[in-house]
Amino acid sequence: MELARTPKGLPGSQGNETAAPPSGEPPSAGTAPRTTAVRAPRAAFVRGLPFIGNVWEMGTDPGAFFVKCYREAGPIFRIRLFNKPYTVLAGPEANRFIAREGDTHLRSKEFWQEFVDEFGAKKNLVNTDGEMHDKIRKVLKRGYGRASISGGYQEIIDITDRILQDEWQPGQRLRVVPAMQRLAAEQLGIMVAGRAPGEYVDDLRVFIRYALNVLVVHMRPRIMLRMPDYRRAKKRIFELGQRMIDSYDPGRVDPKQPTLIDDIMAAAKQDETLFEGGELMMAVLGPYFAGLDTVANTTSAMLYAVLKHRDVHEQVLGEVDRVFAAGPVTPESLRNMPVLHGAVMETLRMYPIAVAAMRNATRDFEFAGHLVEKDEPLFIAITVSHFLEQFYSIPTKFDITRFAPPRNEHKQAGAFAPFSLGDHTCLGVGIAEVQIALTMATLFHRLQMELAPPDYQMRMKAAPTPGPELKFSVRIIGRRH
Repeated sequence: MELARTPKGLPGSQGNETAAPPSGEPPSAGTAPRTTAVRAPRAAFVRGLPFIGNVWEMGTDPGAFFVKCYREAGPIFRIRLFNKPYTVLAGPEANRFIAREGDTHLRSKEFWQEFVDEFGAKKNLVNTDGEMHDKIRKVLKRGYGRASISGGYQEIIDITDRILQDEWQPGQRLRVVPAMQRLAAEQLGIMVAGRAPGEYVDDLRVFIRYALNVLVVHMRPRIMLRMPDYRRAKKRIFELGQRMIDSYDPGRVDPKQPTLIDDIMAAAKQDETLFEGGELMMAVLGPYFAGLDTVANTTSAMLYAVLKHRDVHEQVLGEVDRVFAAGPVTPESLRNMPVLHGAVMETLRMYPIAVAAMRNATRDFEFAGHLVEKDEPLFIAITVSHFLEQFYSIPTKFDITRFAPPRNEHKQAGAFAPFSLGDHTCLGVGIAEVQIALTMATLFHRLQMELAPPDYQMRMKAAPTPGPELKFSVRIIGRRH
């Protein structure tokens, strides 16, 4: 991610708001939040366009936009999306805040409630906090964890092989993001949900794009939910969810390795108030919502980054060929792939898919010398630290060695947060890391590829999950193994 691509337009004050700190090093002191009875000044708005405010920057590359604003305005500033104001807390100061104080100062209900309402549900992991959040998280934790697929590495490789054989043909110019979405959904469906989405992949993609843009980040008007393609997609995914519920057979549960769906259905039977009606529908469809864009965008970005850097590509090929030649890939052999691991980690740093956590303030508090008011909507820009020189040497460079001893640049406090922080840290981080690593190892081992065109420079989009633009393509030169 080259910061030179950051959208134009400098932050500045609007109206009678207190001016932001001057350009340069952001303030390093006074950033700890504290409840205050004295009305501190509000943070300044960054400059935006008439009527739409900062919608264009947020829809193009929100991560780069937040980095730019942090460098010029410090760890707190305000933006507008159409006519609605949002406060942004950013940088390592924000990361330390959400990790230590997020449970007492922030809540997630408002940002996600309309999305949950779309299912006729009241509660879900994403819109709850406190005791109920912990209760739901406990049910889902094993199914989304690394251990849930510890015995299924070969199955993920087999699914990948089958799709590569059927859909990634030599001589073909392939659009990467849709292909990766298909692959990710199929893997998650089999491994976590117990059912491949098959013909429903496009419906899942349409539903997620519309619902998140309209109901969560409010980047599109609500009237778009009346569009025929969204209404059809919603009907279809509800059909998929109902088929999963109706066809569930508790007699087929493997007691040694229950799936996420097994845990959800068992919990619903034990406590009928936990997953009621639409809540059960949301829970069983959850793996598709969680992985379709996130895993697909990360693997797409990693494919670009590795192919773009010939030295890294050659190292990755040598390592994955060695591991595959030694026999079936196991958790131990996957851990013994430092080059691939470094490439995955550097992709998560440079091309994060969760650039900000969305919350509301539970109380008035002061942050970095500015007032945050109770109930106001907030973006916690958690990945700004990924691009700061104080943590990472030449942060715009794709460097897979920065995560190994003695450098360990990502282990500095507040430096690395690709899966959020605090109580709402991504539940599927373990399974996602394994899925990404196995997918990319198989992909590089099986196929010889190049960027199309070879000098292509990737551009990012947010729809609303940040990722490579849809026209990003590779050419399949041939099969390696």
